[in-house]
Amino acid sequence: MITSVGIYFQNAIDFTTGNQLEVMVKFMEDHPDFANGKLGGPSGRATTIRMWEDLACHLNADGSGPSKTPHKWQKTWIDWKSNTKKKFVKARQHLRGTGGGPPSQITLSNVEERLIAFLGPSGPSAPRKRKGDILMARFVDVEERMFRLEEKKANLEERKVAALELIAASKKEKLRSHQEIAAFMSTFVKSFSELAEGINKFLET
Repeated sequence: MITSVGIYFQNAIDFTTGNQLEVMVKFMEDHPDFANGKLGGPSGRATTIRMWEDLACHLNADGSGPSKTPHKWQKTWIDWKSNTKKKFVKARQHLRGTGGGPPSQITLSNVEERLIAFLGPSGPSAPRKRKGDILMARFVDVEERMFRLEEKKANLEERKVAALELIAASKKEKLRSHQEIAAFMSTFVKSFSELAEGINKFLET
């Protein structure tokens, strides 16, 4: 839901201010390859992570809204794009259905129009073919799905690390048990040797 100063996300329990959205879209305009996920090459992933950290610092330093982790801001960006695209498609469908009749209750804010302009179309009143709207509606959730896959991948990596740590701890505990057993056996053998020596001395007397 858009307010005069920001946006509430249905997918995330938070409030992002208009100022923060302005900072976000400006950053994306200045770094289009980053915004479109096109930072490839050997260092592409590392650069992407670093830029999300950089953007998160800018957004958190704004002070007008919540502070979030880079991962949470990435989710905010994806949710915002998805919600704005859906809103854009609905607004255009209304204009096409009414033939320019009464104004739609669905209106885009200035920052949303700026986002749409950055993503491609210039606004809900721009003359475009119906095919373009269909394509936008069809692929509107692609980035969300990719993000969910990245989340699942990250969760799997975390579980893998946890499993390896558990195995390492188990091996360490096993090694310590072996060392304790070896120490006990050494003490037992030493005690037995001392006992045997004492018996021999007793028999010799």
